[in-house]
This record gives sequence, C-alpha cells and structure tokens, in this order.
Amino acid sequence: MSEQPTALRLANSLAAHSLSRHGQTQAAAELRQLHEANEAFGKRQEWWNERMFLLEQQRDALITALHNISLASQDSGSTREGIGLYARAAIKKAEENT
Repeated sequence: MSEQPTALRLANSLAAHSLSRHGQTQAAAELRQLHEANEAFGKRQEWWNERMFLLEQQRDALITALHNISLASQDSGSTREGIGLYARAAIKKAEENT
C-alpha cells in the first residue's frame, strides 16, 4: 500500500479530531481541495511534457530537412525534385506527430 500524501493525512487527522470545531473541519476540506488541485496540475504537467517532447522531435526533423535542402540547393547536380523530396519527407514527419 502506498503512503498517503501529507495533505490528505493532515486533512483526515484534522477531521477526526475536530468534529465539533468548524474551523478545523474547514481546514481539512481546504487541504483535500488543494491536494486535488495539485494532482490535476500534475496530470496537466505530464501532458505538457509529452507534448513538448513531440514538438521538439518535429523541430529537429524540420531543422534536419532544411539543412539537407540547403546542402542540396548548393549542389549543382541537385534537382528541384530531389530538393522537394527532402521537404515532403519533413512535412510528412511533422504531420505524423501532430
């Protein structure tokens, strides 16, 4: 069994020892509410971190493609079609991660 978060442990302790004390019961409710808000924030942060990882992958793929396009454009043997292949590959990769 996992250890109960401090905020919930304190809230339960306050509630158990203060059935007649309205202020302590309110404090217990406040601690529970803060704990729920903290958990919700943690879930949002986890989503954001995952999203940022995907965006960083997209950025890296696009930078690589632009670098390849730049090099290909300097090569006298490169064709528009070859350069277009780099661009389309980068676009496809970016669209896969959205």
